[in-house]
Amino acid sequence: MGRTEPARQRILGAAVALIREEGAQSVTVRRVAERAGVGVGLINYHFGSKRNLLAEASSQLLGTSDPPDQAAGDRRLDADTRLRRILRQRLRSLEVDAGLAHLMAEDAVLSGDLTAAEEILVPLREADGGERTEVELRMLALMMWSVETVLTLHAGACSRFLGVDLDQWPGRETALDVLARLTLGRRSG
Repeated sequence: MGRTEPARQRILGAAVALIREEGAQSVTVRRVAERAGVGVGLINYHFGSKRNLLAEASSQLLGTSDPPDQAAGDRRLDADTRLRRILRQRLRSLEVDAGLAHLMAEDAVLSGDLTAAEEILVPLREADGGERTEVELRMLALMMWSVETVLTLHAGACSRFLGVDLDQWPGRETALDVLARLTLGRRSG
């Protein structure tokens, strides 16, 4: 990475390279800054937090052009589809680097960052059609985020408990669909 490349791109490239070479646990703000040839403050300036940097690096590694917050606002899709798409994109991170998914989930829990829960609100409100109060919708979003986080942090235990193999995509898809149906108050057909 050349010095003429914008600092933001160098930082993102350094994070992606560290994840690919050594796994997500190797990613520290200091190591990314050192590899990108920038000061630690620039990471905060460009990304706001390590979590945001990891989320963008994860999107790049997954090859997704639409991060969850963009999926939530995509009005071309119905609310149910957008809700499932958000969850699907997040659970796909397990395929790329389970350590990265674990690190991001753990960081969100420890920091109290509920951005992921808030991303669920947009399609959840629309799918609800005004039947629930704002507090009920926020509680549902928090519950969805909590389940998603536990599935990420403890996939093996959840697989055994659910009787669904969360290490393979068909099992994750099943868990995701059940979660969305239950949240939206719909029974399987």
